[in-house]
Amino acid sequence: MELSATSEVRRPWWTLTLLVFLLIMSLMDRIILSLLVQPLRDTFQISDVQFGLLFGTSFAILYGLLGFPAARLADTKNRKRLVFCGAILWAGCTAASGFAQSYEQLLLLRAGLAIGEATIFPAAHSLVSDLFPRERRSLAASVVAAAPFLGTAVTYMGGGVLIQAIDSFVAGGGGHGLETWRITLIVVSLPTIVFGILFATTVVEPLRRREVAIIGGKPATADLKSMVPFILPLVIGAGAPMILAAGYAAWAPETLMTEYGLSLSSAGAWFGVVAAVGPVVGSILLPALVNRQRGRPFVEALLLVCTAAVVIGTAIFIASPLQSSAWILLSGYLVGSILLFGVYSTVIVSMQFIAPEGVRATLVACTTFIGSGLALSIGPPLVGFLKENVSGGYTNALVWTAILSGLISLAALAVARKTARSWQGPDGR
Repeated sequence: MELSATSEVRRPWWTLTLLVFLLIMSLMDRIILSLLVQPLRDTFQISDVQFGLLFGTSFAILYGLLGFPAARLADTKNRKRLVFCGAILWAGCTAASGFAQSYEQLLLLRAGLAIGEATIFPAAHSLVSDLFPRERRSLAASVVAAAPFLGTAVTYMGGGVLIQAIDSFVAGGGGHGLETWRITLIVVSLPTIVFGILFATTVVEPLRRREVAIIGGKPATADLKSMVPFILPLVIGAGAPMILAAGYAAWAPETLMTEYGLSLSSAGAWFGVVAAVGPVVGSILLPALVNRQRGRPFVEALLLVCTAAVVIGTAIFIASPLQSSAWILLSGYLVGSILLFGVYSTVIVSMQFIAPEGVRATLVACTTFIGSGLALSIGPPLVGFLKENVSGGYTNALVWTAILSGLISLAALAVARKTARSWQGPDGR
């Protein structure tokens, strides 16, 4: 249904705020399990690899695959309804996980969580492209790209405190016989329902802007197929570092507790701080650096910034876990995440300018398929496998994961650069 021009510009920042809160909660509902590793081991008698499959693969396969149909719906249908339905579904699956009676039931509910969450990110970027004019869109898109990283931070900073509070409540006789981890999953599902209802009742679906993507001052081609040889290696280059991000998201708190002696609350709080500052700063800083390269074509500036960030960030992620101090590990994550995870956000933001009208959400879905789908399915079980079979410890497993993801990223970006030189794309080069 087409809405009036007045409705098109109604309260864009309010809509953006609700989208940010929903994105934060989607990450909390997704990664809270990383603070519940030992209770889940005790309840279901699972290995590190099985936990990696539960945390990553069971979620990521469906999340990545369903991102494409969800993106097409976001590009063509009512996005307000799509976001609301997705939020209610993933919140319901999170709450139901608190009542799971087997490992297999948890796997199925994680798959349901993935179906719901697959809607929010492409729909958010599609809404941003219609809510904000071109000159303000980069900032708004950067905020959306940063929101999931902020959700990671909120989970780690507040999750440990929440779990300890619930543990004390249960120890005092509360909870009606439910274990701490079960109550935690039920509690963290509730804010999503509240924000989902607010979104459905206060947001207006905006009109779709009819504009041509511009790079370097010239109109972009509408032939998406001709862009694939460039877009595919670009999104692989951006998504590969997220293998490392997913590995840290699953195992960093456990690493800080078992190998560095931090308590649950300290591990969660400190990792939450660096997980908040690093990726969020990178999501704002790196797109701004690309935009400041005014003497270069957009694609050239994008590849230059991303390649330099991956080289430096990978080196930091290799070196910092080899030190004996938890604070060096955390400091390395802080600086490295500004660079590596900022690359992922920068490529997502660039889709606002590279992508022709009508396929922006689809190209965002391509990026999240690699960065949140495949990377999340690979990262956690890979670290668990390396720890159990190769390295003997979490820190060494994280180092090997950094090496592998960095090499994949640099190789893909090199292909994208080579393709861009001969590709007759948006800036005619």
